[in-house]
Amino acid sequence: MIALSKEFEVDLFGDKLAIVHFDVQSKTFMNGTDQLVNKFRTILSTNSNDILGNALESVVAKTFAKAIYIVVTNPVFTTIRNAVISFRNQPSSPTSSTMSNDLMCEPKALRKPIFSAAFAPLFQLSTAAHDIFRIYYGKIHTLDGHGFTELNEEVCETVDDFLENENVSRIAKHIMKYIWDLSQAPAGYLSSGFSVPVVFRLKLSKIAPIGGWHCVMPDGYFNLSKAIAQKINMTEGSAVYTGRAIESIRRNKGGGGIKITPSEGGEIDYDDLIITGHLSDVVPLMIDASSEEIQLSQEIATVDYVVTVAMVSGLPQNPTFYIPAHWEPAATGHVFLINKTQYDDSCSSNLYSIFQYGTNYDTGEIISDEKLLEIMKEDIKNMGGTISSIEGKHHWDYFPHPRVSALKNEFYQRLDKLQGHRNTFYAGSTLNFELTEAT
Repeated sequence: MIALSKEFEVDLFGDKLAIVHFDVQSKTFMNGTDQLVNKFRTILSTNSNDILGNALESVVAKTFAKAIYIVVTNPVFTTIRNAVISFRNQPSSPTSSTMSNDLMCEPKALRKPIFSAAFAPLFQLSTAAHDIFRIYYGKIHTLDGHGFTELNEEVCETVDDFLENENVSRIAKHIMKYIWDLSQAPAGYLSSGFSVPVVFRLKLSKIAPIGGWHCVMPDGYFNLSKAIAQKINMTEGSAVYTGRAIESIRRNKGGGGIKITPSEGGEIDYDDLIITGHLSDVVPLMIDASSEEIQLSQEIATVDYVVTVAMVSGLPQNPTFYIPAHWEPAATGHVFLINKTQYDDSCSSNLYSIFQYGTNYDTGEIISDEKLLEIMKEDIKNMGGTISSIEGKHHWDYFPHPRVSALKNEFYQRLDKLQGHRNTFYAGSTLNFELTEAT
């Protein structure tokens, strides 16, 4: 028997996984809640010298930091979504006068400096909360089920274009982008500053929201794969081959089967071909690939996800470090996540996994391995650490997905029409999302 799954609670505010955020400007470490409070204080800031206004901003920021986390992650709040949405059918601009009208307050009262400075954040948050509910519970539910064959055009845009078209308030934009970045950027899905279609932000929010329970394989996916292979190999006439490079794939005309030519020579006959890898890797091997298959394979983008394993000394004894400033497009190549390799609960090892992006997703600029190493050493030094040795390094073509232009060109609908054609079927993360729960 093999244990197939194990549940653990993910808390991006640092209480469960002890995630620490590193502020690049001040070169200081802080926990997740403090980082979020600072972010909200920046968003809510009115640049006012009014003592009451500034004090209230601080209180509101701390309260809202926790509240917004609960609102977007706790399923209980779905019961009140309709009431909130019906209360305000249209979003309002985040100005004191407009929001006072929304709340049936007298605009004249808000002209008094002390009231305007003190209560403007509350009115702004009221509008922002409505917008966040509207997006999370009004758009995400449209992504039920597997795949993306029936997408609304509105979710084929970038994050910025989507939020602009949805007419959400300034504060809601900042909050939603920060929440998406907090939960997705460190995991290899890029920050909302890149031109990744917003549908994938919404999809990940649907299948793996911030916090909550997630499943992992306690013994690793390799052991799971071995268990599956053993079961298949026990079936008469079936076998699992590993470590065999493929030279070519030829599909017989008229649906008469598949012929695979491995690198060691010869041919192996199969009934069907199921492609679960990247189309850009498999289609070039297909001798008889159609023009549509070639075109679709060229419309897929991936993320150059670089993982370096190194011995590092001098860092605080925490298992995970986020560097939010390095999630932005301009910081491509910089270290944005560090994980300590844990052999036990003591976290005594100085072996770390260090994460960078090796290619700018939007510009296509490739950063050499030499430059990545130079940047990594400088980033670790700024955090107070020293790299003593590099134990390994790998570039992963991660998160295969169509870009905005391909989505608008009905990428998924076109691929769906090819299912079963010439005994060829398409599966894997490209058709849904690069995550175990989705694939």
